[in-house]
Amino acid sequence: QGRNNIIIRHKSINRRLEDETRVMRGRTSAVGLGATAATAALVLLLLLNARLAADRSLVGERMRRWLTVLEGYRLLTNKDDEAGGERRRRLWGMGPFSDPATVKRRPDGGGAERRRERERERERERVGNAPPLPPVPRPNILYLLLDQWRFDWDGWHPQTPTGELPLNLPFLREMGENGTRFVQAYVPSPFCSPSRACMAAGREYDETGVMTNDGHDFSHRIKTVYKLLRDNGKYHVMSAGKDDLYSNDKKFPKYRHDKKSIKFQPIDLGFSDMIRTNGKIMTAYRAPKAMPTWFDEPYRKFLRWHEVETEDGRTIHAKTAYKACLEGLGPEGGCDSTSFTEEIYPDDFVRDRAIDIFDRRPKGKPWLLQVNFPGPHPPIVSTSAMARSVMGRKWPPPLNRPDFENYPCPQTAGLTKFEQEVILASGEQTPVQPQTGGRCNYAAEIEHLDALMRSIVDHVRTSGELERTIVVVSGDHGENLGDNGFEGKGLPWQASVSVPLLIAGPGVARGHIHGGPVATLDLGGTF
Repeated sequence: QGRNNIIIRHKSINRRLEDETRVMRGRTSAVGLGATAATAALVLLLLLNARLAADRSLVGERMRRWLTVLEGYRLLTNKDDEAGGERRRRLWGMGPFSDPATVKRRPDGGGAERRRERERERERERVGNAPPLPPVPRPNILYLLLDQWRFDWDGWHPQTPTGELPLNLPFLREMGENGTRFVQAYVPSPFCSPSRACMAAGREYDETGVMTNDGHDFSHRIKTVYKLLRDNGKYHVMSAGKDDLYSNDKKFPKYRHDKKSIKFQPIDLGFSDMIRTNGKIMTAYRAPKAMPTWFDEPYRKFLRWHEVETEDGRTIHAKTAYKACLEGLGPEGGCDSTSFTEEIYPDDFVRDRAIDIFDRRPKGKPWLLQVNFPGPHPPIVSTSAMARSVMGRKWPPPLNRPDFENYPCPQTAGLTKFEQEVILASGEQTPVQPQTGGRCNYAAEIEHLDALMRSIVDHVRTSGELERTIVVVSGDHGENLGDNGFEGKGLPWQASVSVPLLIAGPGVARGHIHGGPVATLDLGGTF
């Protein structure tokens, strides 16, 4: 747009110069052709120089604004997110580049932009003027960490480049209203173990020794944030779930390691108490011969010893139902609306274990509790209730994915809108089977996690310690979710390397939006 304005400006200059030329030709009829040409050329040159000199600052200003378009891919694609809005305000003179009183509104779509700006200002006025809660010395820290959670599926991006995103995340909305939202939070690596190692060490990717998900060889020479908080800060440091830092933890070894399974020099990561679980996939299958003690993993043991009942009255192991659902085998394989419920869901199991270790903490001592949820990391799987909850809503397709119509929401495939309404209205009389895959079930997992995070915060509130607790919600990396034809993570693209980050609690600004880039590896130093 800045380039177009310059072109329009110079076309206007050219038209004025042509008019001046015609006037000059009329006034110089008595002069020789050579003198006329020389005079006209001189006048044209003087006019052009004067005009350019007068407009030099304006042209340079617009060129600088045009160049700011190259700052990031998000400005071109995520037009309605807060960071994009901030960059557009800078681009059109509403930021530090110029005086807002002298800047003209953009000629195309200015009305819509003004309406969006007024809506954003009203939102900030509603939640942004509340003073922060007074800071407290040595506050507790509740760190809720999701796995493979992309930046724009956080309940604060109702509009995406490909359509509306109808997520219902009341807890995360309250977190943003009562705390600070970082809209450009980036991870040091788009993989689980390296990203978490960087946060634990407070160091860059190439300084931790954890290069991939397969190594887990966290350097024993590094003092982790957890160890510093425990030993120097006298904190009680707890962790529940899939932390991905386990291969050489000597105090809480991975499921009672035998000597043959320890590949790296042991390290005390710094945890005071821990219940460590595995990822979704490893839990479902038999332990490899090299790691026989994986059978001691808590969630695996729970599934093996827990029994569930199928719709047709069969009693099977919960592990059989869980594996059948991950593989999409359906009721024939043991995965149906009664066998696979929230009672055996992996994220619910981690929530329960987090509450267990919280309840057995020593009283009168500051604490850090890190809750490592396995979701919404693939395999994306939803229970019957979760699958039903996202029906009747239209989910936006991936970016640059022309074949998306071949990948509809699994539970609504082949159903008309009327048929979906009938199923929703019938309640439990028409069961919706557990589902795998699809953007709608990714949304179902996040909405379920939103409720689980609230339950943990409510439990801390019941204990009387929430007023002294800083709550942090983030992810270890993002998820492409079909954008540009790619699923999963591992790419240096916005959807893969950017995550939500929300912080609330004593001393934290309420209703504040931080638009500048931040790195999740700095959370350790912040703690």
